[in-house]
Amino acid sequence: MPQLSDLPTEILLEIAAYLDDSTRNRCLRALALTASVFRPIAQEMLLCAPSFHITYIHDYMWQLGHYPGFERKIKKLEILSSSEGRGVKDSRGIPAFAYPATQCGDFMHGVFFCCLVLSYAPADTSSPPVVFENGRRKFKQKCQEVARYFAGNQLDMLRWWGALDDDIVAALVGVLLVSLPSLEELYLGASWLMDFPFFSGTLNPMITYRWMPWGWRHNWLTAALLPNLCPRLKVLEFPSDLDNFCFYRLQRVRAIFDFRSFVCLTRLTVSMKALHWDNLRPAPADPTTVLPSTIKLLRISECSELTANFTNQLCLSKKKGQFPQLELVELFYTHSLEKVKYRALDGGHPDPVKDVKKMFMDAELQLYLYFPVSRLRVTTPDTRTPWNARDEGRLGQLDAIVSPRAAHLFRPFEMDLDRDGDVKMGGSKY
Repeated sequence: MPQLSDLPTEILLEIAAYLDDSTRNRCLRALALTASVFRPIAQEMLLCAPSFHITYIHDYMWQLGHYPGFERKIKKLEILSSSEGRGVKDSRGIPAFAYPATQCGDFMHGVFFCCLVLSYAPADTSSPPVVFENGRRKFKQKCQEVARYFAGNQLDMLRWWGALDDDIVAALVGVLLVSLPSLEELYLGASWLMDFPFFSGTLNPMITYRWMPWGWRHNWLTAALLPNLCPRLKVLEFPSDLDNFCFYRLQRVRAIFDFRSFVCLTRLTVSMKALHWDNLRPAPADPTTVLPSTIKLLRISECSELTANFTNQLCLSKKKGQFPQLELVELFYTHSLEKVKYRALDGGHPDPVKDVKKMFMDAELQLYLYFPVSRLRVTTPDTRTPWNARDEGRLGQLDAIVSPRAAHLFRPFEMDLDRDGDVKMGGSKY
């Protein structure tokens, strides 16, 4: 009688690729424990389509180094992290806008790669041993070789080498990203922006050292990573956790980040805070000065009443032919529809549903809108991001409902429209 284990390896890998939700790593671990024939299948999926918490980055890289050639198979990478309990505070306990560099001796070791598949939570932090100890000396040497090859100059190389001791998270992220020549999709939507300082190279030029967290700008890392990633990334989920970043007093800056350097980007997910900080006085930026013209899907989280102004400019640009490939825009609002409508009316902004729907009909763009009952959390350890939760049918779990009474009186508002303004029946193809 034919069995599942009789199928060719290629077909088994195709079947395993359908495990793509928040329980993926646990399911692959269970598959590896089912039978010895499935172990290499699960292991290849974990290594070639990685999704892990940044705490385990050194364990993942250590394991990947034992399988030469696997790095060329990696086309997408997901890294999760959180700002909870990690922000720098001053002597009074007030958050300080500073980069929390992690020294090598303070980095969590975990329990090797087997722990990676258990959950998305960080490793136990009770005993932080040194990463590069005993047999891992060769691992550090390999990291130094990669840094020597990709560093822009001798000084950048020495800074990268020093970061392997004094700023190990940033150093290892840099080594990993430049070592994946086929990488096309980078998923950081459930991550803290502070953990990826190379994005300082995409900041608006008007934002100087004065306005960013102290020590966050890593020019030596930016010079190595952005020229390597920008020409080939097609999918980017920009970190949505912007804690310890503050751009309140910038008066003349319309956009915080500029993504036009990613010349092949077709799908971009970004927080509204990265496009326009809520308390900035100027109107939201012109999308043509922020987004690449190759964009097909734009997903914006943490939307507010100001988002309608940005989408209005986006639709006008689409009608002028400046975003010829744009097909779908997804908007995930932070607050309830009633609250956003009230703020929009009070501030003289377009209606977040009626006016926005008309904008997208005129521009012949597909539109997805979501308003929570109370407040939509950006991410949780179980569901990762709102769009992941939506695909798994668990979007309501991200709704931080303060009052149980509100759960009975109100319902979330969700709308999925095609380019003609009609409600979709089959959902989004993305």
